[in-house]
Amino acid sequence: MLPIAFAGCNDPYSWVIRGLLDYGWEDISLEPSSYPKQSGKGFDLRHLIDPISKFGIRLVVLSIDAEGKWYRRDESYEFEVRYVQNLRQEDCILLRSDEMAFSQLFPIVPEQPIYSAGYIHEAIQKQVPIFVERRKMREMISSIELQEMLNFPLLSAPQNLLQFIAQKLQYGENFNRFHPWRQAQQTSQQVQQSTQQQVQQPTQQNYIPQQQPINTPQNTQPINWAINEGMDRGQLLRSNQGMFSQEHSSAVVIVEKAAQALKITAGAAIFLGVLAVVNALFTSYMVSAQTTVRNPDSYMPVIILSFLIGFIGIIGGWLSWYSNRFYREVENKPLFWAPIIFSALYPLTFVIGIPSAIFALIKWRDPTVQRILKQ
Repeated sequence: MLPIAFAGCNDPYSWVIRGLLDYGWEDISLEPSSYPKQSGKGFDLRHLIDPISKFGIRLVVLSIDAEGKWYRRDESYEFEVRYVQNLRQEDCILLRSDEMAFSQLFPIVPEQPIYSAGYIHEAIQKQVPIFVERRKMREMISSIELQEMLNFPLLSAPQNLLQFIAQKLQYGENFNRFHPWRQAQQTSQQVQQSTQQQVQQPTQQNYIPQQQPINTPQNTQPINWAINEGMDRGQLLRSNQGMFSQEHSSAVVIVEKAAQALKITAGAAIFLGVLAVVNALFTSYMVSAQTTVRNPDSYMPVIILSFLIGFIGIIGGWLSWYSNRFYREVENKPLFWAPIIFSALYPLTFVIGIPSAIFALIKWRDPTVQRILKQ
């Protein structure tokens, strides 16, 4: 018989939930459309308690590569955890991801049921960087890979677990702060310490009671920075430096849409610059072939201007595209201003460049962004 995971629940789903929390995963059931704010790994229990969905535990993981960089094109990947029976009618945990065409079956160890969460955690930690590299190489998922995925019928969770989760969500609570097993352990330890003190107190002549720690402002919970845009994403991972601070994360999300607009402008400038160079080359060919309608000398200013505007668009657009990351990640570097200046001044993209530059300047003036740039 399995030991109790929490709240009288001893089923595999309960042990997966408990184990994932011990591995640093977050419960995003109250905000299922958001990203995990702290660790980049979260689980959603809403599908599990929905009797119509026929879905297990939904996992959300940020698309982090092997170097710890966030692959923004994909943003995140989803997995499903199912409690199933294999072909031998043995209880197992099935981990699936339709986005990755990935599936893996893990045994349930009766003596240590919490091991299932460890298997899931390690498999995802290994698989996500591999899939990110495939995405960077523009590899696509084939229909054969999807057909070869493991697929076993879902075994439903027990009613006591479903009622427990539904009640918590109804009152706006989740597992991020409420850990029943840890509270039970703390209560048991407190009872044992109290009993030992009562037994030892009469035998000690110079008994000095333990002083309780003073609740100073340093012991209070830190204030979380409110993130007003970007689907409440919270902290974002950064290469070689761990995570952004909460304030830096807020600044990154604030400027993200402006950074995308500047990047679109840079791409359009490169495209139009190439067209201008092609036009100059074609006009030069027509002049050399003496097939022009007007005097060939009258085309020289057009050719020179086309070459000039074209090369400025190609070189300046590439520089703007490259330096966009400094604006997007709010880094106070010399090239921070390059995307804004180029978008505002390049003549062929005035229609989208000037609004993008104004929008970027407005976001740049945000107090949160200014604090990060002054650090």
